[in-house]
Amino acid sequence: MRYIIFLLFFLPFFANSQVKNEPFSCQCADNFDSLISKVKENYVDYSFRIHDGNYVAFQKHTDSLRTKAQIAQKPSECFRILSAWVAFFQDPHFYLSPNTHSPEEVRLLFPDTEKTTLSQDQISNYLEKSKLDPIEGIWQYESQTKSRTFRLTIIKDKKKKGRDFVGIMSNTHGFWAENDIRLEIQKVNETYQATYYNEYHVPVQTSLHLITEGLRLKHVGTLKKVYPTNTTPSATPIALVKYNGFLDHLNRQSLDSSTLYLRISHLLHELANETKQFIEESKPFISRSKYLIVDLRDNPGGAYAWIEELYPYLYTRPIIIPGGVRLASTENVEKFAAASVRAAGLWDEKKYGTFADFIARLRNHPNELVGDIEGDDTLHLDTIARFPEKIAFLVNENTVSAAEMFLIYASQSEKVQVFGQPTRGGTFSGEIHTIEIPCSLVKFTYPMTRGRWYPPIVSKEGKIIPDVIIPYTEPDWIQFIRNYWQKQK
Repeated sequence: MRYIIFLLFFLPFFANSQVKNEPFSCQCADNFDSLISKVKENYVDYSFRIHDGNYVAFQKHTDSLRTKAQIAQKPSECFRILSAWVAFFQDPHFYLSPNTHSPEEVRLLFPDTEKTTLSQDQISNYLEKSKLDPIEGIWQYESQTKSRTFRLTIIKDKKKKGRDFVGIMSNTHGFWAENDIRLEIQKVNETYQATYYNEYHVPVQTSLHLITEGLRLKHVGTLKKVYPTNTTPSATPIALVKYNGFLDHLNRQSLDSSTLYLRISHLLHELANETKQFIEESKPFISRSKYLIVDLRDNPGGAYAWIEELYPYLYTRPIIIPGGVRLASTENVEKFAAASVRAAGLWDEKKYGTFADFIARLRNHPNELVGDIEGDDTLHLDTIARFPEKIAFLVNENTVSAAEMFLIYASQSEKVQVFGQPTRGGTFSGEIHTIEIPCSLVKFTYPMTRGRWYPPIVSKEGKIIPDVIIPYTEPDWIQFIRNYWQKQK
């Protein structure tokens, strides 16, 4: 198997300097020019994403932001300018983050973040005594790791034009402080449009949808309502905020005598053993289930190697495993050489040669696109499993990276259909590295590897397009699949 192409390697390179809300020791324009230079040298997708069709627009975008960078005085201003430039590429593997471990330092980058003027008691009284809109209440964003789980309190707020509700941080979390306003919502008829500020305070335009699982924020994730609910115990909302829930990210359920449901919400390296054990323990259930639903919604990727044990159950014909190329810039080669590929047991020396030989080949072709092997690989298995007869992979716009790559392989099976909404669009590139720019305000994360072949299921933006689209107005996507299959009988 070819594992090395689309792994995510996050290599920590953090500066020791303190981030302060004062003019930089080097100017924002220097940061801006340095970022552009580093991206052109090292970002494998630069020449694919900037082309004749968008070059004029890109240059206009760059010139406008350079002008702003030349007069920016605060770190918060500069960070937003740099982030706006990166956003043009629309690549989920390419983004900026503050160059510090410390949430306290990062919060200093954003001194102008709006805060609510309401006290916790005022918010609690409002939620207890008011007639609430369906989206109002305390909502929890559940992540694969407890450190990334946080709560938002959504209440009415019309202090700004075009704003009907706000989402207030109920607890200090990472780069956000308690009482910060992280979500601004406008209600139009019965629909909700919103601006959500991501982990690094960068605005993301989204829409909100009430679904069976909770409140769906497009391009963000799903929030679970914890107050008020039909099962809320007799406790105040503020007491409930202290609850620290955790997502059940691996889940197996028999929906009926012939249908098995598997929830796999991550492919993260740090949870690899847990994921592999889950697949192993699920095999007896899979092998006797006529229908299988694999839920990959909100899956952020990692390494698809952890779920390749599913291949024998979905295989119907040879599966093409696309090859890939690396951009052999000086920094890319050194970072790839430092990555713990062999330690992870994912480097196939019979296929690629020794790791040292491959690094030497990269160094012998500076600044060129170098393939891991010639052409593509093909997976051949000797048998076709009787069960499952039908397999549905369920995805949405937050399914990304290695989860998308696994779908490229799985979708070649005649048993498989993909249901849901188009994915995030991280199929074109992978193998993630991080580089600092000389001015230590930020670091940027980017992909070093690009694939060479994509089936029709992949759009020109790198998204997986489902065989069957499930509308956001559909409250229960799992039942939708079961109903769809029932109609096919």
